[in-house]
Amino acid sequence: MRLRHLKEWMLLPEKEYIINQGVSIRGTDVQILSFTIEEDKNRLWLIYEQEDTFNDELEIDIESEHGDRIRTNREEELEKIGRNNIYKSFFINEMEIQDQRITFSSSSGSTIDEMNIESILKLQHFFKKGLIPDAWDDIRLKNLVIVEFGQSEDEDAPIIDNTRELDIKLNINPDSKEVLIQHSFKVKFGEQDKNTKITYFDEELKRENFFFINEIYSFDVYEYIEKQVEGIEDLEIREDTYNNLVETMERVYPRNKNLAVIKYETRDDIQLNFYMKDYLDRQQIDYNNRDSFIDGDPTISPATSVGFIWGFKEK
Repeated sequence: MRLRHLKEWMLLPEKEYIINQGVSIRGTDVQILSFTIEEDKNRLWLIYEQEDTFNDELEIDIESEHGDRIRTNREEELEKIGRNNIYKSFFINEMEIQDQRITFSSSSGSTIDEMNIESILKLQHFFKKGLIPDAWDDIRLKNLVIVEFGQSEDEDAPIIDNTRELDIKLNINPDSKEVLIQHSFKVKFGEQDKNTKITYFDEELKRENFFFINEIYSFDVYEYIEKQVEGIEDLEIREDTYNNLVETMERVYPRNKNLAVIKYETRDDIQLNFYMKDYLDRQQIDYNNRDSFIDGDPTISPATSVGFIWGFKEK
């Protein structure tokens, strides 16, 4: 590494407004550190404690219960949802400070890893400014998250008077959460009967909920790829892109099989994830066991999956 690369990781603002205020965002104690004026971008900095994203107790329970057995996709999905719900994230899209409105167009965050020089340098900067509370001394480094929010480039930098009170208001973007439903049902292939309604109990809302299945239709992945690359003018790039996509798809979808697409409707902006029971019951790939491979290829497995998401304009 050269010195100039290290300098790129350092926080060397041309000007810095110290804020040093604690707030609670969706139940998380957050310390707003400062607002920096830099050559490339103006940034709002904050830090908060993040619970372990890896559940040690969950790992122990799985190992003690199953030993060396290869887990099923269902077990993997359940653990993934549990981990995702532990991790906290939010996006501040706007801040009002001393009657000035600042909007943010980007954000970036990272935990403080002992091997991550960049995060250590940023933490050091705020330590020197006296902005890290002493009460956090016993927090594990990997549980500290530093986040930066980049001001929109078409805005002027704010002018903050440090002799006046910092009356701050934050506007937080709506959030989403993944919750378990685990409701099995059977539907026929093709167009459904009108108002085919699937009812289930929603544990999150503690009440009965429902959605409608309108159609399940066959989708040709390879035909879709051909249409997508038609817009690439450069023939060489178009061919390379097509070949790369096809090579990836052939690991998942044989050419003689199509993708089943479920067209459904929900209320309250709920997005659903559907899984075939056969897929959930299958074991994950055991790279030490060639019997789990297809045609001897470890990159192909009956437990492999891929997803496409469509949006529809009609209500």
